Amino acid sequence: MNRLRDAVGRPMVQELLQKLQSANAAWVQFLWPKPGERLPSRRVIYARKIQVEGQTFIVGSDFFLATPIWMKL
Repeated sequence: MNRLRDAVGRPMVQELLQKLQSANAAWVQFLWPKPGERLPSRRVIYARKIQVEGQTFIVGSDFFLATPIWMKL
C-alpha cells in the first residue's frame, strides 16, 4: 500500500490515525513544501473523532506554522 509521506519520509496520515486509536483528537506535525516553493516548511494536522447517528467520522484541518520574523532575515 502506498502511504502519503512528508519531505523526510514520515507517513503523517498513518501517524494521525494511529494517535486517534487511543484519543478523540490528535495533532501531527510534518514537513511539506508551501505552494510554489521547493523547500519544506512545518505543517500541522489537527483531527478529531465525532459520532453521528452511531457512526464515527474523522474531521480535521491542516495549516502551515508561521515562521517568526527574525527567522526570515
